[in-house]
Amino acid sequence: MKMIHIFSRLVVLVLLIMNTTVSAQTADQKAAEIKKLIESKKYVFVVQSASPVSWGTIQLNTSYHFYVNKDSLISYLPYFGRAYTANIVSTKSPLDFSSADFTYTAKARKKGRYEISIELKDQNDARQINLSVSSSGYGTLHINSLSRQPISFYGYLTTKKSGRK
Repeated sequence: MKMIHIFSRLVVLVLLIMNTTVSAQTADQKAAEIKKLIESKKYVFVVQSASPVSWGTIQLNTSYHFYVNKDSLISYLPYFGRAYTANIVSTKSPLDFSSADFTYTAKARKKGRYEISIELKDQNDARQINLSVSSSGYGTLHINSLSRQPISFYGYLTTKKSGRK
C-alpha cells in the first residue's frame, strides 16, 4: 500500500513538471510570435473593450480593429466621449480612417513588453496613437485627438483581420 502511495505521488510530480515545461514553451513561443509581428509591422489589434475618459469600460464585439501594415494604417474603431468641436458633415466615427503618412516607433521593454508609438501626419483629428503590448499579445491602444477626449481600447494582437473592412 505504501508503494502505491509513493508511486502515485511520483506520477503527480512528473505530470506537474511536464505541465510547467509545456506552459513555459508555449509562453516563449507566443512571445516570439508577438515580437515577430511587431518587428514586421504587419498585424491587427483586435479590440475587445473601450475605456473612454469619463465613462466606464464598454464591451465591444470583435469586428473593431486597428490594422498596421508597413506603409499604411486602417482604423475601424468606435468613439465614446466628449468632442470639443462638432463635425456636422461626417456620419462615421472619427476613429474610422486610413493613413499612409505616419511615423512608427517600437521599443522593447522588460518582460517581453513592447511600447509602440504612432504619430499620424495626414489626419485632422487623431494625432497620436500609443500601443502597449505584453508578451502574451494582449494590450492597450490609447488614442489622443486634437478635438476630442482621449480614449483607450483593450484587446490583442493577431495576424488576421476579423469582422468588417
